[in-house]
Amino acid sequence: MVRFRGLTAAILGVVLFTCSYSSPTQAKDSSKESTGSLMRGTASYYANKFDGRRTASGETFRSDKLTCASRTLPFGTMIKITNPRNGRSIIVRVNDRGPYTPRYFLDLSPAAAKAIGMRSSAAIEARVLR
Repeated sequence: MVRFRGLTAAILGVVLFTCSYSSPTQAKDSSKESTGSLMRGTASYYANKFDGRRTASGETFRSDKLTCASRTLPFGTMIKITNPRNGRSIIVRVNDRGPYTPRYFLDLSPAAAKAIGMRSSAAIEARVLR
């Protein structure tokens, strides 16, 4: 009976954890310049210590390149990232997996974060281009 309660508690914990995870919101885009979906969420960026390490796509991470990590988008996907606070935008390419913290939906390279004026994690808009 004790084993059964422990298993039940473990399953319940996994179910509650899974249900509490919030993914970035997706909205239909009505602007003419977009060819894909619009996502809003919080992004973070890589630490410079990852420079030179291999990414999940097999290429070497370079902190001076405009790249990002996504849990779900295919490698090579081009995304237009906009910082709504200052209106600055860039185009990045997905070349890695992550972020591994549920509250973030993208990890930007330091160069990408700097280009849109991110100093730490920030709310961003991401539009899939191709």
